[in-house]
Amino acid sequence: MSLVGSIEDARQEHVEELIRLSDAMVDELERLNLAGVARVAYEWRERLAFLFAAVPFAYTPRLRAHPSPTEVLDVLFDLQAPLLDLRRQRSLGPSTWIDSACRAS
Repeated sequence: MSLVGSIEDARQEHVEELIRLSDAMVDELERLNLAGVARVAYEWRERLAFLFAAVPFAYTPRLRAHPSPTEVLDVLFDLQAPLLDLRRQRSLGPSTWIDSACRAS
């Protein structure tokens, strides 16, 4: 395998991990919503900051200081859209996927 192939594989695995992480957050937020929780706990700030810092493109979330689970869900869905696009574009070929990732940043 070439170095370029290894880098592409690592980037794709990174995107997949971000999708898995955001999916787990979505599941947890949906449970909070069903439980009638009005605001997410303060610990969510750190978790979200970690996720936002790890995405391979510029992303500025729009969240209030003490958001509801629904507000955070909306942000996560907004974040997942470009991640899922990167996953789909991977199937188009290496240069297309890399070009798209660079344009998204």
